Amino acid sequence: FVNVASSSLLSESGELHVTIPRGQPYEQWSLPTLAKLAGLRVRCATPFEPSVFPGYTCDAPHTGGGALTYSFIRAAPRAQEAEEPVRKKFDGSVKDMIKQRRKKARRP
Repeated sequence: FVNVASSSLLSESGELHVTIPRGQPYEQWSLPTLAKLAGLRVRCATPFEPSVFPGYTCDAPHTGGGALTYSFIRAAPRAQEAEEPVRKKFDGSVKDMIKQRRKKARRP
């Protein structure tokens, strides 16, 4: 996400589509959260339709729940209020993302 959101790979009006199986362990990846940290937001999430892709085959283990296709777009810049603390920007490492989540969870 970080590489796409911070580069010219995704135009201002472009979309990034990511399809993942439903169920565990895939839901633990928290794709919408990772995208948000990278400056993207979910435009929509729809069930994956293999019939749209002639010749598509799946080699991954099947979870039985189908798959979901997320469509991400660039998040609109928000105006920060003066009293709002500046937050550390996500640098792309999972370790730092987990630290940020834990810090946020501890806030009253």
